[in-house]
Order: sequence, then C-alpha cells, then structure tokens
Amino acid sequence: MASLRTTYVSLITAIPFLSLRKRLVAESVSTSVKGMIIEPMEERHLRECHRLNFQLGYDTSYEEFAGRFELIRRREDHLLCIGLLSGEVGGWMHVQDMFMLERENGAQIASIVVDERVRGQGVGKALLAHGENWAKSRGHAEVFLSSNLTRAESHKFYERAGYLSTKQSKIYFKKI
Repeated sequence: MASLRTTYVSLITAIPFLSLRKRLVAESVSTSVKGMIIEPMEERHLRECHRLNFQLGYDTSYEEFAGRFELIRRREDHLLCIGLLSGEVGGWMHVQDMFMLERENGAQIASIVVDERVRGQGVGKALLAHGENWAKSRGHAEVFLSSNLTRAESHKFYERAGYLSTKQSKIYFKKI
C-alpha cells in the first residue's frame, strides 16, 4: 500500500447504498438461533471481534482496532453489538446515525461480519434485525450499507433480508 501517502482511487468498487425501507419495531430481537444472545460489544470481546475483522479483509492491528473501539463505544449515535453464540462471538456489527442534506436521514450499517464458521445459521439475520430496530427507535425510516462488489454471497444475503441495490460507485480515499 505504498500509495497510502498520496491521493488514490480505491481499487474496491462498492455498492454504497443498499437501501431498506420497512416498518421496524423497537422491541428486542427474537431469534431462532439456539443459544444466541445479542449484546453490546465490550472490551472483553475485542480479540474475537478483531479476528473477525480480518474476515472482512481489513488488515489492522489489534491496537488500532481497540483504539477505534474506545472512540466509538460511548457515542449514543453509534451501536456496536455482538452476536454471542454458545458464549462465543459469532459476529459483530457497527451501525451509526447518518444525517444528510441530499436525502432522508437514516442509519448506516458501517460494518457487519459473521464468523465464516457459523454463516448460514441466522447470526447475520439477527444482527441486522437488531440494527434495524435500533435505527427505528432513533426515528429513522431507512437503513443503508455498502458492500464490496466481490462479496456476491453477502449481496444475496442482504437482498434476502429486504435490502435493494440502488447504485454502484467507486470509493475514493485521500490520506491527510
């Protein structure tokens, strides 16, 4: 990543606005996943959440990950949660309020990852429902997320959960 010191166009093309519009209830998530509990992400979960971060394709140090967690964890406009499956982290999610001039305000699912060992068992579905309920409780009518074009299986998952692909775009980064 030598180009991190300069402006560059990301090689990752993304689908940045997979939008969901549906009525969401602000009650706790019921899940059919046996032994699964959704709870706030805490410091004791960070090692496992950091390990799952690599499954998303992000090569970040534990120290960087933990530092970001400390910046976000107490913010009321962010949700950091985990899906505990039989006492182990089966997945995690980060959702944040997103206020925009150009379109309706909503909540952005900044990150969601389910351990590849437990994919297809309802962990992601339960995490999404929890994030959607959080968004609804904050007055949002829309949830959106972005997903790398290479994650075809994730796209199918989001579509089954009611998300619609609304556009494709490139993501640009500039180190400052």
